[in-house]
Amino acid sequence: MFDRAIHQAIDLHPLTLAPETPVSEAIEQLSHHRLSTLFVVANDSAEEENRERSVENRQTSHDRPPTSSFLGVFGSNELLQVARESDFDRSQSVVDLINRDVPCARASELPSWSTLVSWFEEFALDAVPVLDDDGCLTGIVSRTALLREAETFERPLSELHERLERETAEQELLQEKLFTSYSQLRTILAAMQDIVLEIQLDGDNLEVGLPSPDPVDPEVSGWIDRTIACFFEDSYAGDFLQQVRRAIQSRETVRFEYCLLQDDFENWFEARISPIAQTSVVWVARNTDRSVDRSVLWVARDITARKRAEEAIKNLAAELERRVEARTAQLRSTNEILRAEIRKRQDAQKDLQQATDRLRAVLDAIPGFVSWIGADGCYQGVNRHLATAYGLAPQDFVGCQIGFQGSDTEFSDFVRQFLQNDIQTSGRVIDTPIGETIRQYLVVAQKYDRGRAAVTVGIDITERKQFEVALQQQQRLFQQIADATPDAIYVYDLVAKRNVYVNGQVKQLLGYTPNQIQTMSSQFLTLVAHPSDLHLLTRQHQRFSELSEDEVLASEYRVRGASGDWRWVHSREAVLTNTPEGQPAQIVGIVQDITDRKHAEEALYQLNQELEAKVAERTLALRHSEARFRTLFEQMAVGVAQVDSQGFWQFVNQKLCDILGYTAEELSRKSCLEMTHPEDIETTQCCLTKLLDGRATTCALEKRYLRADASIVWVNVTVSVVRDTSEVEYDVLLQTDPHFVVVVQDISDRKQTEAALKQQKEILQTIFDRIPVAISFLDVDETPQLVNRCFEETLGWSLQEAQKVDLFAACYPDPEYRQQVLEFVRSAVTGWQDFHILTRDRRLLEMSWANVRLSDGTTISFGQDITERKRAEAEVIKALEKERELIDLKSRFVSMTSHEFRTPLAIIKSSAQLLHRYEWSREEQLEQLDQIQSAVRHMTELLDDVLTFAKSEAGTLKFNPEQLELREFCQNLIAQLNNSIGRERTIIFEIVEPEASLTDNRSKRESIVRFDEKLLRQILTNLISNALKYSQVDRSVSFKTTFERNYVVFEVKDEGIGIPPEDLPRLFESFHRARNVGTIPGTGLGLSIVRRCVELHGGEIDVESQLGSGTRVIVTLPLTTESSVETTQSEASRRT
Repeated sequence: MFDRAIHQAIDLHPLTLAPETPVSEAIEQLSHHRLSTLFVVANDSAEEENRERSVENRQTSHDRPPTSSFLGVFGSNELLQVARESDFDRSQSVVDLINRDVPCARASELPSWSTLVSWFEEFALDAVPVLDDDGCLTGIVSRTALLREAETFERPLSELHERLERETAEQELLQEKLFTSYSQLRTILAAMQDIVLEIQLDGDNLEVGLPSPDPVDPEVSGWIDRTIACFFEDSYAGDFLQQVRRAIQSRETVRFEYCLLQDDFENWFEARISPIAQTSVVWVARNTDRSVDRSVLWVARDITARKRAEEAIKNLAAELERRVEARTAQLRSTNEILRAEIRKRQDAQKDLQQATDRLRAVLDAIPGFVSWIGADGCYQGVNRHLATAYGLAPQDFVGCQIGFQGSDTEFSDFVRQFLQNDIQTSGRVIDTPIGETIRQYLVVAQKYDRGRAAVTVGIDITERKQFEVALQQQQRLFQQIADATPDAIYVYDLVAKRNVYVNGQVKQLLGYTPNQIQTMSSQFLTLVAHPSDLHLLTRQHQRFSELSEDEVLASEYRVRGASGDWRWVHSREAVLTNTPEGQPAQIVGIVQDITDRKHAEEALYQLNQELEAKVAERTLALRHSEARFRTLFEQMAVGVAQVDSQGFWQFVNQKLCDILGYTAEELSRKSCLEMTHPEDIETTQCCLTKLLDGRATTCALEKRYLRADASIVWVNVTVSVVRDTSEVEYDVLLQTDPHFVVVVQDISDRKQTEAALKQQKEILQTIFDRIPVAISFLDVDETPQLVNRCFEETLGWSLQEAQKVDLFAACYPDPEYRQQVLEFVRSAVTGWQDFHILTRDRRLLEMSWANVRLSDGTTISFGQDITERKRAEAEVIKALEKERELIDLKSRFVSMTSHEFRTPLAIIKSSAQLLHRYEWSREEQLEQLDQIQSAVRHMTELLDDVLTFAKSEAGTLKFNPEQLELREFCQNLIAQLNNSIGRERTIIFEIVEPEASLTDNRSKRESIVRFDEKLLRQILTNLISNALKYSQVDRSVSFKTTFERNYVVFEVKDEGIGIPPEDLPRLFESFHRARNVGTIPGTGLGLSIVRRCVELHGGEIDVESQLGSGTRVIVTLPLTTESSVETTQSEASRRT
């Protein structure tokens, strides 16, 4: 691609020069064709060919290949080098000035793209010559052509590269996924206990094989061989092939049951025949012919046990019906007994006993020592944990003195001292001997019964055993629990979709061994769950992604055991582990057999129907009263609820539902602690404990609830405890447990406002301390009340120091200047103003200040240190002005040379062509030669001006004063100018002698001066030529020379077009021309050279002009001596 671009970029017909071509013509070629480089070749016809190209606008013939030997290049670089030389000859040949040391490309073996680019940069070339094997120029490769060709293929190449990288990455990823999927498939097939076959049917050709060559279980392998053989036995082949064709035609999975005999014993199998799609892993991995699409996958499972179970179920059906009828009769009798028992249990004594049992169960469940001690120091009771610790029964402690065990003296002393004091509550850490060990207990004592008895609670706070031992014990305990529990425990992997652990109790529950369940993998629930309950299990699995760490999902459903009977089970499942993305990875579950409970519930259902009929009558009476209360309850502006002693919501109004984001039904299943923010649980528990203990009847606090959408809501909660002491009415049991009335008010808006104000304050403080701007808060009397860190670092005063001194007097010592600053601060005008300020360490800074007046009269001042910025701005402006002058100078020089040299060169060229082509008379030839000489003279003057300007700019223009008879010099100069301008123009010359001249000799002596004749000629010639050039032909030009005592004044005046006032300040700039010159030729260097020459003489020049009326130029040169000449030169050099 790059080689083709380089070939297309070759210019086969470049512009060339002959070796003998003069420099002036080469310059014309460069200017005319706007080129920077020309190629010099040894060919006599090169010059003539170039002339023809110029006349015909380079309409070259493409049927003549160049055969010129390449010599070198001539361009702007070579021209600029020789133009600086004072003896530069424009008529010399270009062969003396060409650059021969340039890189060349061979047409037979073109260089690379990078090589050409490096040549362009290293040798500062715009084009590289292309030579053949004989060293002849065949063409050139230019930088512009090369870049133009590069643009055509840069974008397609980039797009192709990006597409190849993208497709390569996708292909590698696809191959990796394919290999992984196929490997996993092979592993699964090898581990399956089913018969798995791959069958291809093509017309009458049948091919049966294994999808995986890996070894399988020997027993399964035998059945695989037996099934393959059936495809080729007449008794089975017809049915088998019919089912295969059915699956292929329908493109769906077909189920088919068949029986295989082994030792006269029937073995039943259920086959699932599924067509293999072209996109499946098996098809891609196993088939090389992509046109084959008649393959199926035969998966058969042994269902002999299921068949036997179905037969057994049929036999047991009759027996089951008989037992159901007998059981129904028993349930009716039991029903009557239960009703009588329920009425008996309404007895108050039974309620009291139940309360006592509950209290005893709670105390026995406390993992600490609990005891009741009377005022006489005897035990009134202990919990089972305390009695067991000493190897006794709880009743062994009743009536015994504390410390009767003989070793617990510290506890005895603590209790006796507590009973004797008036305090109600006390606590202490006590070392208690338990057997042969000493353990530490935190003992808390609380008096009751008007201080005549006390209850003590001891919590074991002894350091636990080492972590490793405890962990081992915990693991063994978990295994023992899993083995001893009557429920089935399992761990299911949601990612791998398989069971990773099942305990042995699953065998008793369902009749399946753990290995069988592992074999069923993800199909286990599909196979054993009741079809009506599958949708429930599917929804429950979908909820795992929303399940929190402590949340448990409970469900009840039916499963079929290995014997075929349906059993009710109750499962509780929770998330065990999560993936790195936070999604559930594994779940742990416990399955309990509740079949008997379900049967009992069905029996009790009938009883509940009868009870509900009785309750309906009483409910109707209460409904009207409840309706009135509900209306008031629901329309309250705050959330109101009743909460039981366990913290569960009993009744809630709609406002509370709106605050928490739950429905009333959802709240009834949750506790208030469950919805409380974790950081507020301890505070809430303390409040409820205080209410339950009777220390308060009402408690108010601010806390956070977790809404249904997981957001947080701030509320003000008022909790009141209510104790129900009502009598027994309508056979309802007496309720003694207290409950709470909760009033909830949403204060989220207030909390958000407080948080926003706090955050805003922190943000403002951070900005105030970190912003790189000096900020100060000034009181009404300009005393600083607050300053930031930037203020202290910039000015050097801390807030305490600034308040102790007169800050404005210290920063602005000048009273008048300080008054200006104070007026600016007090006015509080918008915008920034710059001031010079004195720091504490006496440094003078320039700062920009702005003020903001607050409503209380205080002022905020903002200041920025702009000292370095001001200094940098001044340096940048100075550099930009200098750079702009250089750019403008270069631009005007190129414009001047291309414009001014083109006209005389065109005249010379056209006159030379006419002389060459036509045979004219001697007079006509002389006329054309005069035009050539006039053009050459004009170009010589232009080059002289350029060379003089170059020397002036380079500081090489020499000032060589000599004795000069000024009167004679001026007369000769005017004569020469008159001869050159023709008779139609007139120069009026006048000499004004000094007043002190009395004789001719004195006058002649006064006219002898020491001037540089060459520079003086440059001055006067330029001024008079400009006067002639910019005035009409019929208007005269006056030139007056006045001799004064110490200087000479030259005055040139015309009546021409004048100079616009806006151009007068730039009149002496290089290449500058007034805007009203129109088409009048000129370089814009004349007056610049004149001023330089005048400065070398130590003189002055002044210009007076009026637009449309003419111009008057006055040059004043001092009469110099030898010493003053040296001074003038040195001053001129310094100005340069």
